[in-house]
Amino acid sequence: MNSIFYELQRTFRSKFVLIMMGIIILVAALIAYLLASGPASVPVSQRSITDEGLFNGVDSLFGFLIPILAIFMGYFTYGKDRTSGVLESVVTRPVTKSELLVTRFIASIIAILIAVVISVMLVDAGQMSYFRKGMPANMIAALIWIYFVEGASFIGLIYLFAHLVKSQSSLLGLAIALFIVFSLLWSTVSTIVLVEVFHGSISSLSTLQGQINFNFASPSGYGKNVAIYVTHLVTLTSIAGTNIRVNPASYGITELSVGAIGIIWMAVPILLAFLLARKRD
Repeated sequence: MNSIFYELQRTFRSKFVLIMMGIIILVAALIAYLLASGPASVPVSQRSITDEGLFNGVDSLFGFLIPILAIFMGYFTYGKDRTSGVLESVVTRPVTKSELLVTRFIASIIAILIAVVISVMLVDAGQMSYFRKGMPANMIAALIWIYFVEGASFIGLIYLFAHLVKSQSSLLGLAIALFIVFSLLWSTVSTIVLVEVFHGSISSLSTLQGQINFNFASPSGYGKNVAIYVTHLVTLTSIAGTNIRVNPASYGITELSVGAIGIIWMAVPILLAFLLARKRD
């Protein structure tokens, strides 16, 4: 059997990968069910839901789940073997360590992409079932792109860290710290820096530029900027739940910046990991 094909199969046979994909799809199915099970007594003409509201709701939920899947997928599909020394024992010619890294990376992001596409389609079907309208194509594409970038970025970072630390415990600790800082606390970190260090006003639109700049410096934050690009809505930290309509281009969120920074986040970590792996081939 071709060794590269075997590594692709190996990733999709992983119980962890299948369980995480299943959880994400299950959550999407639950959202779809809730959307589709609205009161039947309400006339179709009076059923309303905003595309922006649904987009931001789905983004908030999956913006939490996808980084977890990606980080631990990176750990279990490559990082754990790399730091434990197992990787060396499974490498056989003609597959080199760098080729093994690329193969497992590709298989992992394919798994995430499959879960994301199925999930988005389920949510869209649930909305269509009750509200008789689907999510706009640009929003569907944006959601898939956001999680594709997040998944590839976090997996690439774990693969990179696997070449910089020497133990499984260190890598696992870095993985958890990465999720906490880049995903859970990034908005808090940016607010503290902008307010305490740069003395910005937490409710000022001028401070919004700083928050957007910080967002581009995190895979999860990047997704928030894509959401602003698509919906033209932003929530100021000091006024939770209050959306303000803005022109994204005025804050540097353009098709060019979103595309370029997304590619950078996907390419740079895995490229650095590839170069380190290649030195050891």
